[in-house]
Amino acid sequence: MSPMTMQGRELPLCDNHAHTNPVIGMGPRELARRFKREGGRFIVIVALLTWS
Repeated sequence: MSPMTMQGRELPLCDNHAHTNPVIGMGPRELARRFKREGGRFIVIVALLTWS
C-alpha cells in the first residue's frame, strides 16, 4: 500500500491506541509487523490483561 497523500504531501499513518493480547488474539510483534507492512509509521501498543 502506498502512503496516503494530502495536497501532494505524504500523510503518515499513525495509531495512538492499539490493543494486543497474544493469548486470544494477536501479539505485539505481529501487530507491529502488519502495521509496518501497510505503511504505518507510528503506533502505541497497549497490552490487554490476559484474563480480560
